Amino acid sequence: MNRARPAASTLSLLLSLALAGPLFAQSASPVSLEAPADTAAVLSAQSPKNASDLRLIQKQLQRVIARALPATVSVEVRGAAGSGVI
Repeated sequence: MNRARPAASTLSLLLSLALAGPLFAQSASPVSLEAPADTAAVLSAQSPKNASDLRLIQKQLQRVIARALPATVSVEVRGAAGSGVI
């Protein structure tokens, strides 16, 4: 049995983790998607009470879409298609 192989695998894993750390730090968003207090109250309610509540929900949804859209991908393989967020 070759003892160098597990050592190389362990070293490779440790290096990968060391290099991935800065990537996770960079993924922290400087833009908050947290809803303002009035919108949060509407979102936590069972249903919107009026058109104003619907507008608050719409504005929050537009903020989320603006942040998620750049990370959205489309995949097509042999007639099948799908999408996701990276």
